[in-house]
Amino acid sequence: MCARADFCAPLRLLLQAACLVRTPTEIVKQRMQTGVYQSLPEALNAIRSAQGIAGFYRGYWSMIAREIPFSFIQFPLWEGLKVGLYRHRRRMYAIEGRLTRGNNSRASVFEQYKWSTQQNAPVSSLQGAVCGSIAGGVAACITTPLDVVKTRLMLGKDAKGVQYHGTLDTFSRVYKEEGVKRLFSGVGPRTMWISIGGFVFFGMYEKSTSMFAKIL
Repeated sequence: MCARADFCAPLRLLLQAACLVRTPTEIVKQRMQTGVYQSLPEALNAIRSAQGIAGFYRGYWSMIAREIPFSFIQFPLWEGLKVGLYRHRRRMYAIEGRLTRGNNSRASVFEQYKWSTQQNAPVSSLQGAVCGSIAGGVAACITTPLDVVKTRLMLGKDAKGVQYHGTLDTFSRVYKEEGVKRLFSGVGPRTMWISIGGFVFFGMYEKSTSMFAKIL
């Protein structure tokens, strides 16, 4: 999905490193949220006593299996949406320019194009944030089954108390025993939350990039 291998390899390594930090926090958070443990010290001591350090990394590979596809969808889609928006604005600029030269009511079209070329940026911070929100929402929706598998594996057992064994086993059991619908459980809240996060993250990224470009 990446255009260049020298971009994909570092991205995979970064995601793997990030998951080394995120997996233990996800383990503790999810078990506390489901009522398995009542406090942070209790959760830390119980997991360490039962499984050792390895217990904090249960579901590590399932998290990577979720994060890599998510990032490979989100970032290219974000860039693609920005490029598409920029090209659309250029076409609109050309059309509006031919039809409304001298019309002050259409001046904003020219000002927007002028701004984008002067700032050396295809879109504004707000537009970049919207593109990021859409890209994050799409990626979140598509990768929801992987998120469900990751959550089940980190919790350790199903509703009957039967242990899960690895990503493939978890996926297969959820699919066979509960159906496709269960693999997309929570897709609405997940999509909404990540869309909001994408708006904030990419909006701040675009804004800070623009600010540093002016300084440097």
